[in-house]
Amino acid sequence: MKKYSDEELELINIQIGCTFRLERLKRGISQHDLSLDVNTDPTTIGRIERFEHGIRWEKIYQLSQYYNLNFCDLFIFKDNEYLLQIIKQCYQLETKLNQKKVKFYEQLLNDVKEKLIELKGQI
Repeated sequence: MKKYSDEELELINIQIGCTFRLERLKRGISQHDLSLDVNTDPTTIGRIERFEHGIRWEKIYQLSQYYNLNFCDLFIFKDNEYLLQIIKQCYQLETKLNQKKVKFYEQLLNDVKEKLIELKGQI
């Protein structure tokens, strides 16, 4: 079994959160409406999409079922371009893009690029 580095685990967390965010944005639903559909609170949806720690796998499973995504596939890091692409797609689909969200996406892209560079240096 492959042992993941801290950087790889962080990138997988980001990939999961961005995948869920992208699916929600594609459907044009708010975090609030999604939380009602999956019987949770909007704060939990936000924490998952921002890949914050402490999210229970049951919630990730519930969202994967809602979006009809393979749960196990979520935990496999696809590749660098895939992750960068889903972040860019999320940015493009945001309908309420304010300065705070612009900064979030800019920082996210920078953080991911730095982690990818760190990861490449470990190989």
